[in-house]
Amino acid sequence: MKRIIVLTFWNSGMYICKHVRTGPEGCRDVYDQAASNLNNEQFYKGSWYVTYGKYQNHTSLCTKFDMTWTPLQITYDVNTVKITCKGEALQSGARHTEYKCKAPEGTQHPDYESVLAVIDTDYNDYATVYTCLKSLGNGGN
Repeated sequence: MKRIIVLTFWNSGMYICKHVRTGPEGCRDVYDQAASNLNNEQFYKGSWYVTYGKYQNHTSLCTKFDMTWTPLQITYDVNTVKITCKGEALQSGARHTEYKCKAPEGTQHPDYESVLAVIDTDYNDYATVYTCLKSLGNGGN
């Protein structure tokens, strides 16, 4: 009887330890899927285009995202409105970047927070990226 109790307790403890979150609250935890050796300076430069979204958070596909590393920033247009997302400093070991996104004053587009994790990329032609609109509690793309 003592063995059963000890084993049950040990298994429960392992389950709890295994599921500790490593990503932001409200977004899926994609830490294990995200690129562990991402060259941030190489990835966060130039323009990227969305060609597919599992859950469409943008008004259309083929949205162009202009990215810079210094400062860590992403800009894109929704119709004629320019949205600017400023990234927070990357924490050591983090596999995601958090952004605060703003539209110009007087537009109907709300400010929001977003999380971006690069799953895979060749830095030139393709990237698989997970995004989550953190402040709205939506699932990611």
